[in-house]
Amino acid sequence: MTFNERFQLGERIGSGLCSDVYQAVDLGRNGVVVAVKVTDQDDDVPPHNSRNELKALLRLRELYGEKTQKENHIVQLMDSYQYNGQIKFVFEFFKYDLQGLVFEQSRKKVVFGDRRHSFSRVNRVGVERSTEIVKGIALGLSFIHSAGFIHRDIKPANIMFKDLESPPVIIDFGISWCEPDNYGKEPEAAKITDIATGRYKAPELLFSVRRYSSAVDIWALGIVATLLFSNDCEPIFIPDTDRSDLALLGSILETFGSPSPEKWPEACESSAFQAMSFISSEPKPVGELLPKASENDAILKVFPKMMVYESKRRMTALQIYNEL
Repeated sequence: MTFNERFQLGERIGSGLCSDVYQAVDLGRNGVVVAVKVTDQDDDVPPHNSRNELKALLRLRELYGEKTQKENHIVQLMDSYQYNGQIKFVFEFFKYDLQGLVFEQSRKKVVFGDRRHSFSRVNRVGVERSTEIVKGIALGLSFIHSAGFIHRDIKPANIMFKDLESPPVIIDFGISWCEPDNYGKEPEAAKITDIATGRYKAPELLFSVRRYSSAVDIWALGIVATLLFSNDCEPIFIPDTDRSDLALLGSILETFGSPSPEKWPEACESSAFQAMSFISSEPKPVGELLPKASENDAILKVFPKMMVYESKRRMTALQIYNEL
């Protein structure tokens, strides 16, 4: 069956720089609802590469088979179609992303002011459930990294759930990197640094350290954890950090303390880092960054080991999983 014979596209449920995602009905499977991601190779802008995304998904499915999604927390490619420059990826339909899951279980709170009131949200995701989610993402990343991939875009929008109680599933390999040189497009020592999204960028990316590693995914997971263990359903850092690398760098320094060449030798290859002079400051207390984690000693011990400037010293995904 052709794609048009098998699938009936419905509403668009997501879009990005180089793709759209639709809810669809799979007529070949008795009307099962699926998600279809549509890309056009003419619209690919590096590091986005739809052909490489297809290769990554096929490789992960080859390595892990049916375990890909059920046990390894990595989205499983159900099918794919290529025609006239387009690639259509077929996946299971997920109801929530991580931000949506947190919001769904939150409650609105009235904040009274001098002239008018506003609303904020109160995070009601439990500590045990939040830890379970972080642990699931870490396990997924451990399989991704051991397969030779760096995801490069870990964020709430790329962590999906079938329902409020289901395990997390990592999606979107559109800008992932594969060893040894990303299919001949990015040497290991000269990777593209314009990756990740806003506040989820690791600090080495802000200084154009091109020899980065899978540790960029670990930093991003740490920022995701601040959303899960927040009081207000928001990750750390001000909203401006999603639009400005300079604002993000300022927030990182204010939150995690000032780096030094001794603390961060890999950044010394950056002329921008060498030209900067930092006012000495200490990192904020972990309890302030993860206010809902006071009942969980494990996450309080693991988090600082994830958020280390020198990427070689960050915990690996498997270490995070084992310690939680």
